[in-house]
Amino acid sequence: MVFAVCIATWFGSAASAEAPDALGALLERFKTVEGWSARFVEEKKIELLSQPLVNSGRIDYSRPRRLERRTLRPFESLWRLEEFLVTIEDAGEQTTIDLRRYPEAHVLATALMDVLEGDIHRLRKNFDVSFAAQHAENPWTLELKPPRNHTGALFRRIEISGLGVALRRLVVVEQSGDTSTTDFSTLRIEPSADRHELNQTHGVR
Repeated sequence: MVFAVCIATWFGSAASAEAPDALGALLERFKTVEGWSARFVEEKKIELLSQPLVNSGRIDYSRPRRLERRTLRPFESLWRLEEFLVTIEDAGEQTTIDLRRYPEAHVLATALMDVLEGDIHRLRKNFDVSFAAQHAENPWTLELKPPRNHTGALFRRIEISGLGVALRRLVVVEQSGDTSTTDFSTLRIEPSADRHELNQTHGVR
């Protein structure tokens, strides 16, 4: 139930021998990002429904470990994650959930945040990690699966793709086969004080 609340209101091997080094280089670049904002469009395909559910809005990340998703269409709602605490505002009501009580939901809810934080240790602790890219500057795809012999995971696969530190897409395939695909249009990348070239590199203001 907690997974449904958090996610419904929310969010192989390497391609070459160079891929692990490229992943490390990419995540080091993410560590220089202090904030990120994007418009999003999410399409959720549910087996029992003939048509996908579509919603859109804005997502904002700020270091350390704060991610906020504001849905604007078709209905307004707010989903905010700060480490272990999820706050949901919907229809004038606010609910707070402590994900320390639900470790599997916490792993899923924080996957995108771990990438934005550049936290390779958390990613490798929580997932089997596959990365496809020849260089950190090229388009890349990061695939996350539950560790082998792990039971109780709420998902089959998470796929995150982007170009440099500009995220493009998040795909979550649940154990039921239901799939959420979220496309991002980056609005802002806020670099550390000594990395202002990030905005120029990705054409973000």
